[in-house]
Amino acid sequence: MGNYQLGAALAENRRFASVGSHRRFRGLTTVGLLYAGSLAAEVIPISNPSFEAPETPFVSLAIEGWVKNPKPDEFVENDQFVWDQLVGIFKNTPQGSPDHIPNTDGAQGLFLFTVPGAGFSQIVPDTVFEPGRSYTLTAGFIGGGGGMLEGASVRMELFYLSDSEEPLTAASVELLHSVEEFPTTTDYVDRSLVLNAVSDEDPWLESPIGIRFYSTTPFQLAAGFWDIDHVRLSSESPTGVLQSPSLEEGVMRFTLTGPSGSTWSIVRADAIETPSAEWEELTQITLGDSPATITDDNVAGASRFYRAVEISGSESP
Repeated sequence: MGNYQLGAALAENRRFASVGSHRRFRGLTTVGLLYAGSLAAEVIPISNPSFEAPETPFVSLAIEGWVKNPKPDEFVENDQFVWDQLVGIFKNTPQGSPDHIPNTDGAQGLFLFTVPGAGFSQIVPDTVFEPGRSYTLTAGFIGGGGGMLEGASVRMELFYLSDSEEPLTAASVELLHSVEEFPTTTDYVDRSLVLNAVSDEDPWLESPIGIRFYSTTPFQLAAGFWDIDHVRLSSESPTGVLQSPSLEEGVMRFTLTGPSGSTWSIVRADAIETPSAEWEELTQITLGDSPATITDDNVAGASRFYRAVEISGSESP
């Protein structure tokens, strides 16, 4: 199924970025502003991304840089069933072993049992959700371990903390185990989620970035475990940004911000999945030192999506 995406779908052309914002207006179900132009990508370092610490000869229940989810009240421990044992790290078996995982990043990985609520998280050091930037979280997953049933699920999440230090979701995706999605227990499959460009209205703006993985498997399917490895976080910032939509008396207005001297084509479509070649051009505009206001006085239908396509970049001084 490929990478999971949240919000705006990836267009065929990479110059059409997969970041944007959506609004609802009276008489118009959805307005989507999708950003475009060259993207400035940045890899964000996270703590212990491949679970190499602490080093273990077999299994360790300690995981440096990560915090395990607290035990819920409904989970009853006994001598054979301890909450802390549901998440830990393991050493990959030697090459040539039947259960060796060749695409392990480093020498170790993490196991997460499918008991509901079991999971782990971290606050990324010295990093916050910055305005105008989108974020991509990626990790390698193996499903099916330990007799896992089809339909077992795990959630990957970007979160922020409330004023009371409660983790709140900024973006998340739920992965379901099936033989089609995870055909082998000896090969990690990358899955990703994308958080659309952070706006001034998002409650996670300027908040520290949190990463979390946890089991969402219902009790009746709670068997087996996931293997997880090579957690990666990156951010991108488009050179052109569409923002501040408003709809008054059937006229849609929004602004375009970008480098002075750059020229853009503003295109529109009624459905986000419309092929790029079929988007209708609304106008072309060359930016100055201030944001440009775009007007569409032909707004009809249940939804309308806009993209800014860079025609030429700004001239170097």
